[in-house]
Amino acid sequence: MRKIFMLVALTVAGSIIAATNAHAFLNQPTKGKNFKVNLMTAYEPCTVPNAMTDDGFDACTPPVRSNPTCGFDGGLGKVQLKSLTVGNAAFRIKVTGLDNTCEGETVNFFITFRKTGVHCGLAECTMVTVVGQPLGSCSVQNSLCSTAGSLFLPGGADQGQVEILEVYAEVNGARTFNMGLITKRP
Repeated sequence: MRKIFMLVALTVAGSIIAATNAHAFLNQPTKGKNFKVNLMTAYEPCTVPNAMTDDGFDACTPPVRSNPTCGFDGGLGKVQLKSLTVGNAAFRIKVTGLDNTCEGETVNFFITFRKTGVHCGLAECTMVTVVGQPLGSCSVQNSLCSTAGSLFLPGGADQGQVEILEVYAEVNGARTFNMGLITKRP
C-alpha cells in the first residue's frame, strides 16, 4: 500500500511540474506574420476638458492638430510590416493626398515595440520596450510620400513574438500622424 501511495504521489508531482513547465512556455498564436495599420492625423491630448461627448465623456473643443502645417488633404496613409525571418521584417509605407504645406517636407516614421521569446540564451524573456525606433523616411512630392525597406528588430533572433505598440510619423520634429481608425456614422 505504501508503494502505491508513493507511486501516486510521484505521478501527481510529475504532472504538476509538467503542467507548470508547459504553462511557462511561450503562449502565442500560430499566425501573425503580417501587420497593417492606417495613419491618422495626430491631435494634441485633451488635458483641460471644456466639452462633453454625446455619450458623456470629457472632451476638448476645438481639436488641436499636433502639426498644424502638414496633414491630409483627403488622402490616406498605410503602414505594412511583414515578418521575413526571425528578427527581421520588411516594411512598406505610403502616404497619399497630403496638403500643399507638406510639399518638399521629410516625413520620418517610427515604431515602438516589445519582444517576448527565447531571446536570453535558452530562457524565455521579455525585453524592455523599444520606444520610437526609426522605421524609415521619405520626402513629400506631388502630395505623395512612400518608402520601403527592411527592419531589424533587436532583442535576439530566436523564437518569439513582437508586440507593436505604436507606429507614428513626424515632420520637422512635430508628431503629424498616428496609427488609428476612422469612425463614421452608420
